[in-house]
Amino acid sequence: MSSQVLVDMQVMLDLDAMAPESPLLQGLTLAAGARNILDRAPPFSEVNIAEGYDASQSSLLQRFWYVHLAKRL
Repeated sequence: MSSQVLVDMQVMLDLDAMAPESPLLQGLTLAAGARNILDRAPPFSEVNIAEGYDASQSSLLQRFWYVHLAKRL
């Protein structure tokens, strides 16, 4: 069975540090990222015929993008 490599990435921006005088941006952070950036499919395996992949050795995670906005009170 071939190996599976998943590449993830996340970037976070502290908006409070960019404009500390702004009460609206105080405690505000913005994060964006992606999981499985290369969108690699798991290698085929005949271990479990019903699924076609070995869940103990690989993941079915597809590419997933996200954005997260948080405010500390």
